[in-house]
Amino acid sequence: GFMWDRIGATVLFITILTVLPGLTVLARREGGCYKYDCPYANDDDDDLCTFMGGDRERGRWYCKAGDVRHPQDKECAKDPDCKVYGLSPSSTIPFVATVSGLCCAVLMPLVGAFVDHSPKRWEALVATAALLIAANALQISLGPRTWFAAGLIQATVGAGSYMAHQACLFAYIPEMVDDPSEVPSVTGVLKAWESLAIILYLVIVGAGGGALVNREGPSGEVDLARVGQVVAVVVGAPLMALGIFRYLGRRPALQELPEGRSLWSIGFYRVAATVKTLRTEFRTLGCFYLGYAFWESANTAVVSLTGAYVLEQLGMDAGAFIIIALLFVLCAIPGAITSIKIADKGWLSLKASVAGALVLSSVCLCCVCAFVYSPSSAPYVFAIVPFLGFANGWIYPAQRNLLVALIPGGCEAEMY
Repeated sequence: GFMWDRIGATVLFITILTVLPGLTVLARREGGCYKYDCPYANDDDDDLCTFMGGDRERGRWYCKAGDVRHPQDKECAKDPDCKVYGLSPSSTIPFVATVSGLCCAVLMPLVGAFVDHSPKRWEALVATAALLIAANALQISLGPRTWFAAGLIQATVGAGSYMAHQACLFAYIPEMVDDPSEVPSVTGVLKAWESLAIILYLVIVGAGGGALVNREGPSGEVDLARVGQVVAVVVGAPLMALGIFRYLGRRPALQELPEGRSLWSIGFYRVAATVKTLRTEFRTLGCFYLGYAFWESANTAVVSLTGAYVLEQLGMDAGAFIIIALLFVLCAIPGAITSIKIADKGWLSLKASVAGALVLSSVCLCCVCAFVYSPSSAPYVFAIVPFLGFANGWIYPAQRNLLVALIPGGCEAEMY
């Protein structure tokens, strides 16, 4: 039940890879500046070829009305007046990532408290699954008039319901193992199935879905996003329902709610208490969590900004972005296998294994900054992405092994 639910949720959440390019396209269109060839604009009923906000078409660039620059002047694409809701259209992806991060940061202590102290964990699992499916279903209507609402839904309801659902689901893990040391092996198998689900999704949507829509120009990006959401809802929703309703049952509360505390405050209190425990009793483990906070935040930022970098900085399209994502996930698999081998064979210490993965990631990112920074150098990214994917696959088993080794016996649940 855990596996079916997790795979279904992963398929629904990974649609962010196909939605973000469509959101960026529509934001630039509404901002009045986007490169798109409409040679038969007068006969084309595609609403993406209309002149929004009084803008006009000149050559291949849509520029603000009154602009006197040459039609082929590509600086028109960087017009400072090209704004949408006060932001540059290229800020769409970072904006969605920032809002979703803030929502999850506020929400997680509340959800964690509910999971620990309420016997309604299964009901919360159902409710958050319904919200996640609904958020994806609403984004099927992505278009010029709905893109901003779709972006807000993805950043708030979509991201929040996914993270809350995972908190409810992962609370089942301690009940599935006899020894906390078995948790990394369970999550390792889970990561393998997740990676397979992501690969299949990208192949189906990128190859099969791409053949059904016009991939040239903005309408192709948007149609691809819609197809991706349809596939995710059709596949992900039944898998989640199978896991939740057939296999995962209702469970009692994990802990009694302390007297004088409420579900609204106990989560934040527990976080503060755990931080105090780490600082005073388990300083080595506390150092691990401090490092984890930085490298995980950095990794999340890199993943979040990759879409904007590939689409805006390198000038690549959604098809190339999907190929990059697919290559990244594929190479994460041998990275994870190597990480497990390193731990089993003792080739590196647990700490050195984590450090090695972080060094490899950092070197790859430095190479991107140094050598892949323009449309002309964009093809070089395909030589670097496999190493980034390998490092990403390497880091997660390595850090979980180190965490298990550092957690003192008897406080596993609190530290997880």
